[in-house]
Amino acid sequence: MTLARLRVRLAADHGSTATLTVATPLMLTLLLLIVHAALYLHAATVVHAAARDGARAARGETGTADAGTARAHAVLDSLPTDLLGDRQVDATRTPTTAQVQVTARISGPVPFLAPPITATVTSPVERLTTNGAER
Repeated sequence: MTLARLRVRLAADHGSTATLTVATPLMLTLLLLIVHAALYLHAATVVHAAARDGARAARGETGTADAGTARAHAVLDSLPTDLLGDRQVDATRTPTTAQVQVTARISGPVPFLAPPITATVTSPVERLTTNGAER
């Protein structure tokens, strides 16, 4: 191949370099956002599962708010420690209801996109009754 032919081929190819220069960062950003969204959805599922299991532990006849808090923390601790940050678990139990609220933030590949993930589960407390009257 002569030098003149090489120059002609390179001159005709200058547009694809500019396109690649713009498209590559956009594609990488899109890929990071997709990964971040997947991690966020997974974390939201785990936060809801922690709130649900905590409420299940707190609503039992002999359950307590502390049991609900401990169960929710156990579910959250089953995850890798670097996925969820700023974890908070609040459990309350009244004579008729048990409520567990779990809040956390995801630490994903896009650091400025870390909205809090909150799940609240309220459930009736299990009570023994006889003939429709509480004991």
